[in-house]
Amino acid sequence: MREYPYRIGSEPVTVRVPENDEDLATFWEWLTAVAELPIGVDSETTGLDIYADTNRLRTVQFGSEWDGWVIPVEKGSKFYQAARLALERLEHPVLHNAAFDLQVFDRHLEMPMEQLWSKVTDTRIIAHLADPRGQEEGGTGHGLEQLIREHIDPVVADEVKGLMARLAKEHKTTKDRIWSSIGIDHPDYTMYAGMDPILAIRLYWKLNPLVPHYSRHLIGYEHKLAEICSYMERAGFKLDVEYTLDLRTRLTIEEEEAVWHAETFFDVDSVNSSEQVADALEGLGHRFTEFTNTGKRKVDKKLLDSLLTDTPEVGSPGHLAAAVTEAKRARKWRTTWIDGFLKGMDSNGRVHPSILPLRARTARMSIQGIPAQTLPSGIGWYGAALSQTRAKPSLAWTTRRKNYECWRHCPAIQLCEKPSPRMPIFIR
Repeated sequence: MREYPYRIGSEPVTVRVPENDEDLATFWEWLTAVAELPIGVDSETTGLDIYADTNRLRTVQFGSEWDGWVIPVEKGSKFYQAARLALERLEHPVLHNAAFDLQVFDRHLEMPMEQLWSKVTDTRIIAHLADPRGQEEGGTGHGLEQLIREHIDPVVADEVKGLMARLAKEHKTTKDRIWSSIGIDHPDYTMYAGMDPILAIRLYWKLNPLVPHYSRHLIGYEHKLAEICSYMERAGFKLDVEYTLDLRTRLTIEEEEAVWHAETFFDVDSVNSSEQVADALEGLGHRFTEFTNTGKRKVDKKLLDSLLTDTPEVGSPGHLAAAVTEAKRARKWRTTWIDGFLKGMDSNGRVHPSILPLRARTARMSIQGIPAQTLPSGIGWYGAALSQTRAKPSLAWTTRRKNYECWRHCPAIQLCEKPSPRMPIFIR
């Protein structure tokens, strides 16, 4: 049995890691003694992408106020079974952001969420009902580290919750990658994992009395809402993969085409450089009347829109404005939405966004993982701005550099409004 002592204020706590059958028997004795009490539960995985093929469950942790247990399910079936049976045995599991861990158990431990939700208390929900304000609004916030700092011990928040960031720096990697690359027996990783359930159960006892009487009836309601949303997350949505890949290709071509126009006709190497665009516009005779707080010439959407015309001359300010607008638009659509959908897709072509039922001070819902809440709808775009000419428009689109003469002799670039392309389709 590996043991790691620690202190929360003046109170000693211990994190234990079973290594053999005898250690697991000791763990089971402890669990049996506390099974009817509220017990903290947590998990550590290789990342937040639960449904990715590469995602793995590494440890499952259990804890009282003074004892934390880290079950290394990554090490084999006996640890896997011990963690699974322990979850079944507990009558009052307490988790922070339960929807995530329950989906992990559902996928990796063959423990259906339907069996656990009725027993679970989520301290994130309790924290929001106690104080719905975020830190920026004068509240404590609802993240585990924020709550620990406020309600338990700021030293613990720094020392324990900062462990993974320090490990990432020590191993010269990112915090996103350290979860899968760090050895499962690393003392700091073990301490981080084992302290989470101890801190979760301590938060439970601290936060529960802080929920005002007029909100207490919402505890069950919000847990049921979180449960329903977790089932929606698990099911996900079917992505039209073929169309989405085609759309990404088209948007990439559109961006490259627009960038080429800015480079070729106006010597603008970067459409994102306001200074380069401003220099080019001044060279075309435009006089700036608006400036930023630092005195730089203001090149914003308002200015670019004012320069767009129905039939801009080649080499005109309208031509440059169309090139900059189109390049930025195509890149934003591709990187913000399309790449987000494809990155979050599982091997079955489904995406699983994270739904946050309690978000912001108003408890409005939010979504993470894919930017579905900000999809453009019903807007026009200048997609034909740089793709249609009166002379061989298709050539100018597909082989841009070989058709410089086509563009040079073209009297105008046709700007027109057309419906935005269909964004990725989700099918239940």
